Amino acid sequence: MIYALASRRGAFGVGDYLKTDGQSVAPLVTVLSYEDVLAQGTLAVGAYLFTGLDDLTPTETALVVRARAALAAASPSVSLLNDPTHWLRRGALLQAAFDAGVNSFRATRATVHDPTRRFPVFIRSEPEHTGALSPLLYSPGAVVRALLTAMLRGYRLRDLLIVEYSDTADADGVFTKYSAMIVGPHIVPRSHTRSREQITKFGGRLADLSAAQADAAYVRDNPHEAWLRQMFALGGVQYGRIDYAMRHGAPQLWEINTNPTIGANLAVEALTAHLPPAPGAWTVEDTRRMAPGNQLAYAKLATAISALSDATHEAMARDGSASTRVTLSVSRREAAQLVSERALLARILARRTALAVLVAPLRAAYRLRHSLRARA
Repeated sequence: MIYALASRRGAFGVGDYLKTDGQSVAPLVTVLSYEDVLAQGTLAVGAYLFTGLDDLTPTETALVVRARAALAAASPSVSLLNDPTHWLRRGALLQAAFDAGVNSFRATRATVHDPTRRFPVFIRSEPEHTGALSPLLYSPGAVVRALLTAMLRGYRLRDLLIVEYSDTADADGVFTKYSAMIVGPHIVPRSHTRSREQITKFGGRLADLSAAQADAAYVRDNPHEAWLRQMFALGGVQYGRIDYAMRHGAPQLWEINTNPTIGANLAVEALTAHLPPAPGAWTVEDTRRMAPGNQLAYAKLATAISALSDATHEAMARDGSASTRVTLSVSRREAAQLVSERALLARILARRTALAVLVAPLRAAYRLRHSLRARA
């Protein structure tokens, strides 16, 4: 059995895939929340995907590390993918990629003064996967103003990165983002996305015949497999998704997400989804055109999960650990810390920092005044 651990708010990562294009492997995977596992204090031996590592609070991290060690002791041959103590967060990962000569750009913490910073830059959150929080910024003064704006919106300064801009557009102004997953020893090419926009979410994405053929070819051929293995190893990640681009023929690493979206937003990503299309989403014909690459990616992912399941059964048989469970004790002090840390995290995610709460009435008044002026 494979267990995918995620926070309750992050259960969509593996969960949505199993409900849609991963239905063929759904019987092999059980999604569990960190909150429930720590409350119950017991885990069955099996293969584990420790996802969403950047969602864990300090006490959750310490407890998950203990649980992982207990699982490893109970069945040494079973795969435990991702270690909360041996992976690199976005800032450290981008610095490591720059130091290794992989990336031509740097990312520094907003709390660090760096007179050698190369402009333009943009602001983004380190733990979240929401894209840029600012337009391109061309001066230190613009950076200060953008940081202040982000803080007024509820972001903490310690969570912000200042990232040097790397222009990866081709001669026609088209940006290409590559995405690939890792599941234990398996590299699974996910998508080759062309867009008129630098942040290649859904707005501006191209779905013409050329884009569809390039996407299918990338998934089929896995052209950067050796480099991908090196980057996942650099980040200390055995389950997750990497996003990257090419600049002057060399890969540039953007991020590694340990709780990637796999099956969500399928109204615009896969023909097999039966969801109402979102406003501005691809047409039915666009979806059909892009379907071959998506379907092949999902098939390769299912193969990787099936292989992990088979290897898990063999490992548990060797270790004699079938039906074994391990226990995890949580002290009263740790339980109290969990409550406190989760409450703080909830406020942070809701953008209810002390500064944001303080200025909220002023921002509301400003928006109202601006709205009234616009109507006049």
